[in-house]
Amino acid sequence: MFSNQGFKIAFVGMNTKAQFAFAEYLKRSLDFKRMDFEDPLIRFLRIVYQYKQTKRIDQKKVRDIYDAIYKIDNEFFINFLEKRIQESRSDIIVPNVRYLNELERLRQMDFKIVRVTSNATDKPRVGDYVRKADAGTVYLSMLYDKRFAQNYNVDYSIHFTSLPTRKGIMDALLQSLGYKFDNTP
Repeated sequence: MFSNQGFKIAFVGMNTKAQFAFAEYLKRSLDFKRMDFEDPLIRFLRIVYQYKQTKRIDQKKVRDIYDAIYKIDNEFFINFLEKRIQESRSDIIVPNVRYLNELERLRQMDFKIVRVTSNATDKPRVGDYVRKADAGTVYLSMLYDKRFAQNYNVDYSIHFTSLPTRKGIMDALLQSLGYKFDNTP
């Protein structure tokens, strides 16, 4: 049973491991429904390459194909995700917003945008992350726009240090948003 308090949160940042760590906490500990932009692409790749559910798909390949589809139709993934969001009554977490237009559409759907920062040593190499990306990538904007949080109306910023600290960080954020941890009457 998913949490159902009307919360919608999207993470942006330059360290996907940190973003996914917070998303997994919300999913596993508080029963948020995790929705990823690339879900339809991963389903497609499983069919085409005949991957079993247990086989992990190379994230670099997923990112490259995602970017190629985005260049053809920059509304493709956000339209699919928006339909899924409209059909859901659960609290939702979107762990990794890749493009600025996707960020804007999530904001229009009343998502709280949370910037996740982490230690600089954990950042992926820029070339690996944006090698084939189109203009408007969140990662590039955060890298070169020192006023990213203000310019793109980021609601909150949190800093990931380690897995053991993520509970306290997320619980404090959710408490400030009015999340009820105990739903008993």
